[in-house]
Amino acid sequence: MVNSILTAISQTLDVFGYPIHADAIEQGLETPCFLITPLIQSDKHIINERYQKDIHFVIQYFPKGKHYHLECNEVAEKLTDALCELQTADGIIRAVGEMEAEIVDGVLNFTVHYKPFVIRVRKDNEDSELMGTLEATTTVKE
Repeated sequence: MVNSILTAISQTLDVFGYPIHADAIEQGLETPCFLITPLIQSDKHIINERYQKDIHFVIQYFPKGKHYHLECNEVAEKLTDALCELQTADGIIRAVGEMEAEIVDGVLNFTVHYKPFVIRVRKDNEDSELMGTLEATTTVKE
């Protein structure tokens, strides 16, 4: 699921036309570019085989110009619009909570998180019948 969301974020960021990295950036970085990093992942059992994942991402934008505040502010606004809804292989997911943008040392750090639901079929339940049949006989009182 994390890789599916990572792919969807990358495809969304393609409209900027800048290089997109999903792993650590080495020296010799060509700017402008993006770095996408999953920060926190957690699972919460809801009911039966249904779980809710909570996945936080940080998208870092490395600006090109000397006036990086203006450039970062513009990119942050575009990211807010672009990442509120993602088309993944499993369907559309929406961002939850606050999307935060912070400029640290000339780099935009944009935080977003998603809480998609997933179904996990238990291995010991694969062959079991989900629901049996019930027969009932009723009569109406006069």
